[in-house]
Amino acid sequence: EILTKEFYTMLKDALRLGETPIDSPLYSEAYTAIERYDDLHRQLCTHYLNRYWLRAAFDGEAAEKMLTLIKTFAIIRRLELVYYLKNKELPFSAVVRIVQLYSKETEHNSD
Repeated sequence: EILTKEFYTMLKDALRLGETPIDSPLYSEAYTAIERYDDLHRQLCTHYLNRYWLRAAFDGEAAEKMLTLIKTFAIIRRLELVYYLKNKELPFSAVVRIVQLYSKETEHNSD
């Protein structure tokens, strides 16, 4: 169940990119724009690490928690890429909105 139409549209746009490798020349300009937010991405990964890592102490699923963090990072980066390719820019407000929408869809979903 997807909660917002905006997030649904972002996912559809990401699917349209298909399986194009992330090292494709098509993406080089986009990644230059995305890499400006590396500090934000580090903070986001730290947040997810702090939020989920302690659960591993109780359920013994440390690898699963790390995999979730990696998937989260990859999905957010992909959505940023989609935004850039569509708009030819990636303002800070768009990155924050992408993270907000992703969090709204996934943070409180235990699955």
